[in-house]
Amino acid sequence: MRSVPMSNWVAAQRDDAACRLRLFCIPYAGAGGYSVFKRWIELAPPEIDVCPIELPGRWPRRAEAPFKRMADLIEALVDGIGPLLSHRFALFGYSLGGLVAFELARRWREIAGVEPCRLFVAARSAPQCPRATPTPDPNLPTDALVGEIERCYGGLPPVVRSDPVLVEIFIDMLRADLEILRGYRYTQGDALSCPIHAYGGENDRLTPMSGLEAWREHTAGHFEVRVFAGHHFFIQSQEEAVIGEVMKKLM
Repeated sequence: MRSVPMSNWVAAQRDDAACRLRLFCIPYAGAGGYSVFKRWIELAPPEIDVCPIELPGRWPRRAEAPFKRMADLIEALVDGIGPLLSHRFALFGYSLGGLVAFELARRWREIAGVEPCRLFVAARSAPQCPRATPTPDPNLPTDALVGEIERCYGGLPPVVRSDPVLVEIFIDMLRADLEILRGYRYTQGDALSCPIHAYGGENDRLTPMSGLEAWREHTAGHFEVRVFAGHHFFIQSQEEAVIGEVMKKLM
């Protein structure tokens, strides 16, 4: 039987009493958690429960209004997945998801005195760093917004761009996430105590090495940077290498 309560925020959970750690995975802007992290569930060892986060406004929560402010999203996440913190947990966030994971870790520490055992941030410069390029305007017409995504992010995710229907769905979900990014303002606070691992793509113009290294100031614990081959969406082109690196750190 399932030993933890269900949550509409979590796309998949293992019914495995041997689970010793939950890894909450937060996807990049416009994406659904399960669609990005399905392979992670398949490749994780039995003792690690990979829990992709499904945000409102994307499948299977398309009927729900998406969040457009970071603070509102964080408060909802705290309430939504708080009951699942019966095990040790870690956070992995990709691109926008990296900022969400960081703010979620800070909020949990503030209200409950708990932190993840590790925080993984990928394809995202530290929050105090200026953006390499302005965040695209979410109100642009679809064709213009796709062009901005091509310019800023090196193109749509490969799994999306080959299917016109997926492009429309992705752009629809992306608009609310861009509102979150455009409205986000970093506020300085005490460093986390948990280790932080910052991952980047060697050809990702949005996330330079200086932006990855700047995450160092957000932890009083261990810190490291790892660079993978690829552009902004190296999570797809280097998927198994990224999964292997994360699982190695959690074992």
